[in-house]
Amino acid sequence: MNGDEIYGVDAINQAIDNLLLTEPGERLFNIPFFSPLFPLFFKKMDIGREELEDRAFTTIETWVGNINIIRSQSNIQTNNAEHTLSFSIHYIMSTGETGNYQRVIRP
Repeated sequence: MNGDEIYGVDAINQAIDNLLLTEPGERLFNIPFFSPLFPLFFKKMDIGREELEDRAFTTIETWVGNINIIRSQSNIQTNNAEHTLSFSIHYIMSTGETGNYQRVIRP
């Protein structure tokens, strides 16, 4: 195994990072590939946490592929004072292996 290769949970977590940090229009040859979070950071949007989670989790499942998010064990917390989103995402890979993605995102 080459030191640059990643597999399993690490690969999925990196794919989630790539998706959540991609701005709209950043992928010129794949325009629909972007994070649903950027409009929330830069526009005044009044959506509830449930809708935010649904948008984010559906986007992750669509673009990352081969995972099913365990929504009952996953959440996104907002901190308006610090302008952050905290992710705790539990998922099952198509191989049956489980994974956990934890990240705090600041715009």
